Order: sequence, then C-alpha cells, then structure tokens
Amino acid sequence: MGRKKWYPSDGNEWAGSTIQVYLNETYIIDNSSQKMIDIVKWYLGGRSGSLVDGERFYLSERSENTYSGRSKNWNGKIGLMYPSDYIYTYSLGVDDICYNTPDSCGNGTPLSGWIYLNNTGVGTMTHRAGNSYNIFFVSGGNVRSDGGVNTAYETRPTLYLSSKVKITSGDGSIDNVYKLSM
Repeated sequence: MGRKKWYPSDGNEWAGSTIQVYLNETYIIDNSSQKMIDIVKWYLGGRSGSLVDGERFYLSERSENTYSGRSKNWNGKIGLMYPSDYIYTYSLGVDDICYNTPDSCGNGTPLSGWIYLNNTGVGTMTHRAGNSYNIFFVSGGNVRSDGGVNTAYETRPTLYLSSKVKITSGDGSIDNVYKLSM
C-alpha cells in the first residue's frame, strides 16, 4: 500500500481525513470485496499522557478522551491498526519489555512481534488527545506519540470481515493464501 499522509493539514480528526477517505472510497476496488467487509464502530479515543502497557492503551483508545471537538467514534469499513494492536503482539510473555513499556521496545530488544515492520514509521488510527496535530505511530519498534499528521507513514489497513465470509481454500501460508467467498 505504501506511505500515506494521515491528513494534509493540521488536524488529527479521523472522520473525513484524507487517509480515511482513501481507504474507504478508493482503496477497495471491486464490489465483491466490499460486500465481505462489515461496517463497524471504530473507537477514536486518544491518549494525552505517557505511554502505558497494552491493556491501559486499549482502554484509552476506547475512551472518550479526545482533543477538543474530535469525534469519539466513527462507523466505516476500513481503518488503521491501533497502537494496542501492535503492543498486544508482545503480550502473554512474548516480550514483557515491549508490552509494558511500548516506547522502549526497540531499544536493543530483539523484536519478536509478528506485526513489526523493520524500522519504518507505521501510522495508527489513534490521535494525541493533548493537541490537534499529532498521532501515534510505530517506528524502530517503539510506539511514539509525536507523529505529525502531515508525515507520510506506512499504511496498515485493518478491517472486520462479515460473519457470512467463508474460507473456500488455502491454509493461510504465503504459498497457499486463503480464498474467501460469501
């Protein structure tokens, strides 16, 4: 998918942002794919304070803590990963340092989370509630809170498949991907 800006001007409002419109109006091309994706409620809670472990980050993403006037949630098909999605890949003993202190994860720790993408900045759906222009992103394995909305980040689209979708073939491996149908 490549690098995309979250929003081309100062403003970390998800609803109507350039990346949100791109993912939901341009990125999905064919009707059969669109029908497989559910419209769901995405939570837009932000975080003002320091970074915390996965569980507390998850709770803040689902809170109503937003920058003044920002939407608390949004209904749509495609969003971006949350910081907690990344942090949870280190839970259950996979890497306690990364799970408990996600802003120190890439500091010499061998990164074992499956979602880690080299040293590249990956944008998330969560904004910094303390100001109107920052978002959270992952870089060098660390979750960071000072991402500018005008910076192009790697894009990790996320979605929820309809419960009507069935796997018709494949085992999910890179050489035998799942084939889906309704």
